[in-house]
Amino acid sequence: MIREDFIAFFRDDEKLETLTTDDRIEVFLGILSSGSDITKNLVDRLLSDYGVDTLEVVEKDPIDETVCPECGATLEWGDSEIEGDTEVKSSVWCPNSECNWEGDNYYNLVFREQAGS
Repeated sequence: MIREDFIAFFRDDEKLETLTTDDRIEVFLGILSSGSDITKNLVDRLLSDYGVDTLEVVEKDPIDETVCPECGATLEWGDSEIEGDTEVKSSVWCPNSECNWEGDNYYNLVFREQAGS
């Protein structure tokens, strides 16, 4: 399918009505090219467009990439891969056997339920 056909289908409400909910979820989950496309602004817009007022998106500050926030030891990083122009490290942990802190610097959006939900 060429781009023009896809966009024409996407903009045609009658054709969209032929998609099942599972079809729509599949397209939604696969349409972005990488995790770096998912931003706080995008998720805020999505929640607003669908009238979801029971969730809030909060940007977390990334952890220091070299020092454990619990004990100050030098952190060790797991494998990394390249997504587009971004190096994504899969995990980070403290090698101090008495600390055992683990974290992830690259999932920097947090969903938090709003009070009263």
